[in-house]
Formats: sequence, structure tokens, C-alpha cells
Amino acid sequence: TAVSEDRVYVSSWPDMSYTGLQGIGCLDADDGSLLWLNPLGGKGGASTPALRDGRVYVGSFYGDLYCVDAETGDPIWNRTLETEPQWWGIASSPLVLDDGILVTTFSGGALHLLSFEGEEIWNLSTGRIDPYTSPAYSDGKAYFAGGDPALYCVDISSGLPLWKLPTEAPITSSPSAADESVFFATSDTLWAVDAATGDVLWQESMKGTTSSPAISLGRVYVGTDESSLNCYDKSSGTLLWRAETNGPVATSPVVASGFVYFGTQTGEGIIYALDAQSGSTVWSYDVSE
Repeated sequence: TAVSEDRVYVSSWPDMSYTGLQGIGCLDADDGSLLWLNPLGGKGGASTPALRDGRVYVGSFYGDLYCVDAETGDPIWNRTLETEPQWWGIASSPLVLDDGILVTTFSGGALHLLSFEGEEIWNLSTGRIDPYTSPAYSDGKAYFAGGDPALYCVDISSGLPLWKLPTEAPITSSPSAADESVFFATSDTLWAVDAATGDVLWQESMKGTTSSPAISLGRVYVGTDESSLNCYDKSSGTLLWRAETNGPVATSPVVASGFVYFGTQTGEGIIYALDAQSGSTVWSYDVSE
């Protein structure tokens, strides 16, 4: 979901029994009414939309990256990037920069840079990756989960890798770049590495998910497959607190105004708001009710 002024942009895609609306929809932020729906070729997609300069960029079920008009939902262009879409298509969330649009595709483990008119500038393939990981960016460099498996640092201007850090286990989360460091999770470890060199700063044992680390005020917040939201010291990796949840946390936490917000990946999912300092539950909402 992406929010801009008085509008909410959200993607939907089918499960085995879903027959409702599918595509990228625009909702009125005040009353939730549907303003427009673009079907993205017929089956929507799992990609989180990105907005810039009156355009919405989003991946589709069939493997295309779409650019649509944010006001009307009319298509501007689409480009096929994923040649083996399977059940995900392009599930990566596009990242819009001054240089163009970054997005990853899973079958080739590729990072793509496209122009704002949909022309591919370069791509770097690494081998099959988790379909839900997305790139991060800082200071002219892109960071993404490669299929080796390894974390890659790529020069935006050339598309050439500057360094890569091999990991024994597959990378499950999108990386987060902050304060000259990069944080990411594999299936068994939370990593902190130097953004310039790829040197490991610290590692902590943790069963990672697609939950991307959130960095705020010297702390790292991340969801686990062990039914918890964990908080670590950003400099040392020391576990500061662990908040138990009703299931695995595959969503990426958001930190704002002293609170941490996230949801659980269960049939009876719960949205949590925790105190960012202590990890105590401030409120929770059962979405199945």
C-alpha cells in the first residue's frame, strides 16, 4: 500500500479461490471509496506500488512492470521483465530514484534499472531469489539479495557490482540501508554490514522472514519466523527486547512517534502497536473479527 495526500494505492492479486477485483486500485483516503482500478493485465499483482510525479509504478502477476497515471489509473506503459512469472510475477516493490526505477525479478535473480519511459538501462542477473525481496538505495549504490546467495552492492551509474557478501543461507528480507550500514535477514541470521565495503559488522542468530529491518534512533526492529518482533542495538547487535506475537511476522515493521506497527502472518492475523522503547503492547487489532 502507498499513500499520497488524500489517496491510497493498493495492489490485489488472486489466491486459489478469489474472484473479486484484482489489479492496482486507488481509494479515497477519507471514505475508502474506489476511485479507479487498473487490472494490470487481468490478475493484478503482489508488488507494493511506488509513486512519483503523478505516476504509479507497480509489478504485475504476469511479470510486467506497469506505469499508470496516478490521477486516472490509465496505463502509460508496461514492460515484461519476468519471463517465468509462476504465481508471483513481479512481487518486488519498485524503488523510484532520480536515475530511474529499480526493481528485482526472481527467476534470474536480477536487478533492473529502467528509465521513466520504460526503457531498460541495465540489469544484473545472479540466480533465482526470493520473489518478495526488493532493492535498497543509498549514496549512488543499490543493495539487493542475490541468488548465490549473497548480498550485492551495485553502482547505479554502471550497473556493475562493487562488492558482494556471500551468505550460506538464502536472504529472505529486503535490505535496509541506514547510517552507512546495511541490515538484512537470512533464514537463520540477522546481518549488519558496512555499506561501503561489505565487511560484516555483526551477526545475530534469528529465523528471518520477508520482514525488512526498520532502523530508528539507534535500534533495529525486525520480524521473525519464531512468532516475535525483535529489537536490537544498531551498533552492537545486542538483543534489547523480544515481543511475542500470535504467529510469524512476515510484514515489515514501521516505526513512528515512539511506536512500532506490524502484522502477523497467520489465518487470524493481528495488527500490533508496540512501545518502541520497551516492546510492550500498546494496542492490537484482530483483522479476522
